[in-house]
Amino acid sequence: MTHTFKLIPFCFMVWFVLTCGYAVDHKMANREKRIDDHLLKRVGKGDCPGIQYSVTTSKGLIYSSSAGLADIGNG
Repeated sequence: MTHTFKLIPFCFMVWFVLTCGYAVDHKMANREKRIDDHLLKRVGKGDCPGIQYSVTTSKGLIYSSSAGLADIGNG
């Protein structure tokens, strides 16, 4: 009987940690995608004329001002 009462809080704690971990991971992935999209929009407008810059997103190098659009890659 006492084992059951000890097991219930443990199961709840495991469920809570897994649920919160998934929610935080999902939220961070969405935030990273929004930042990537925002950077691409700014580069497309040419907000920084005359400055050599590049945009590297989570998918790799997307844009370099000296070379134009670059291939999406993992490096």
